[in-house]
This record gives sequence, structure tokens and C-alpha cells, in this order.
Amino acid sequence: MTEKDQRGWRAAVAALTVRQAAGLALGVGFLLFWFGGLWSYMVWGGPPERTAWAAPFFLLLAAVAALAGAGGREAWRLALAGLIGFAAELAGTRTGFPFGGYRYTEALGPQVGSVPLVLACAWVVVFAHARQVVRIVPRAVARLLLTAAWLVGLDLVIDPLAAGPLDYWSWTETGFWHGVPWTNFAGWAFVGLVLAATAPAAAPPRPWTRRVGLGVLLFFTILAAAHRLHYATLAGTVLVAVDLLLGRTARTSPAP
Repeated sequence: MTEKDQRGWRAAVAALTVRQAAGLALGVGFLLFWFGGLWSYMVWGGPPERTAWAAPFFLLLAAVAALAGAGGREAWRLALAGLIGFAAELAGTRTGFPFGGYRYTEALGPQVGSVPLVLACAWVVVFAHARQVVRIVPRAVARLLLTAAWLVGLDLVIDPLAAGPLDYWSWTETGFWHGVPWTNFAGWAFVGLVLAATAPAAAPPRPWTRRVGLGVLLFFTILAAAHRLHYATLAGTVLVAVDLLLGRTARTSPAP
């Protein structure tokens, strides 16, 4: 091996080590905030005043982890989904379309146009998870519809907590699902269809990205059970079970 080859090999090893270290740091950070969040909400009834930054930072960390796990073109698709989701939130808080009337509190940190910036991260995570779940479906139209359906299912778990005990936002009208109006779920279906249409190709298998989404889903499912939100708990349990049942197939099957 020539000296040039040795230098190239050492550079490759160093780069690989940096990537592995970054991945390890993301994974450890995600788990720490995951367990810390559950502890604060279930034991203390909410984060202490000086740790109000933890919830938005957890969403940011989850989005970074999902994007890092996706890589390449898939990461760009997810980033675009985050921007589209944020635009939908801007429209929703101003006009009531497509989700219905609602407003955000200050719990999720800095805002632009009355919408927390970290909401773009939330859309990245949920869309990434949906794409990983439905990626084994062979037909593009079926993937589009199932992506929207999965996103609605995720919000059946998330919204009762976010608009309830977590106090992230509040609705101007009440509805049948733990007080959440039906217009919200119609809006999620609409935005889900738009997001899926921007990425019609099946997602490549990305186990790490999928685990991040599953972790967020499990987080809210456990909190729903702790707060005795029975319908949300049931919906979350079903989604977790479906994800775990399909997970092995989705990780090993080639994209259609």
C-alpha cells in the first residue's frame, strides 16, 4: 500500500468514526430526552419552569435524527414536507383551513406568524414515519392514501394530549375525539395527501428513521395512557402494534 493509499484509508476511517460518533450522540440524546420527558410529565405533572425548552428541543432532536437516518434525496423530501406542513399551520392559524380554528400557546418556543418554528420538525418526523410504514405497498395510489391515513392515525394519539394536558395549543371548537374537532382530522388527511403527492416514489428502507417515528408515537401513547385518554391510548396501541408487525418486512423488502 502506497503512502497515498494509507492517507486515504486513514481519512476514510476518521470520517466513518465521526459519522458513527454523531449517530451515537443523536441516539443517546434522543433516548435521554425521551425518558426525561416521560418522567417530567408522569411524575412531576410537567416540565419544571426552567426546562420549558426541553419539549421543542426534543422535537428538533427527533427531526435531525430522522433526517440523518434518511440521508440523500429522502432527507430532502422530508425537509420539503416540513416546510409544507409549516405552511399549512400558518394558513390554519390565520384562516381555519385546513384544520379548523385553533391557536398555539408559548409552550413550543419561538414562533413565526403565531406558529412555533419547531412545528416544521414535527411534520418531518410524522411524515418520515408514515413513509417508512407504507413503503412496502406496491401501488403509488395506495401508498398515497395510506400515508394520509397513517398521519391521521398519529394525530388521533397526539392531538388529545397536545391540546389537553400538554397545553401546546387549544381549539376554538370542541369535538368528538377527546374534545378535538373532526375538521382537524380532515385537515390532516388533506395535508397528508399533499405531502404524499410530493414524494410519490416509495421510501428506501431506513430503520433508524422509522425507529425515531415509532419512539415519538410510543411516547405519546404512554402519556395518553397515563392521562387516561382511553381512545387515544387504544389508537396508539394499535399503531404501535401495526408498526412492529410490519417493521421486519419493511426493513428487508426492496422498495416497490
